[in-house]
Amino acid sequence: MNDELFLVDKIVAERVASHKDGKTFPEFYIKWLGYDDENKFNTCWDPVFNLASLESDIAQFRKEKVVLLEQERERKEKEEEATIDGAAKDARESASECVEIDPDAPIFIPIYQAWQTHLPLLGLL
Repeated sequence: MNDELFLVDKIVAERVASHKDGKTFPEFYIKWLGYDDENKFNTCWDPVFNLASLESDIAQFRKEKVVLLEQERERKEKEEEATIDGAAKDARESASECVEIDPDAPIFIPIYQAWQTHLPLLGLL
């Protein structure tokens, strides 16, 4: 058994993995300290049960992840609000270009059109 101790540079990501029996467990993508980016051993996925000494680092990583997700949600909400505001502005601008209708003018629906539409529904045609 190898008792060599490796130092963690940072936790990069988290995912859920599973055993052959179907039980799931978290895995963390770890960037190891002392390895350059060209070294194929600089990062790897490690199961949580191999990282018992990193409990506080894992807790900090998860807190930061929650903050980042919240910031992303707020950013998307602001984008949606801007889109809605822009659409409302466009609607106001296009409405100002429309012809005004006299509110006192009578509404006219041809009787023939009403007969064609409603009488078949009533079973009279």
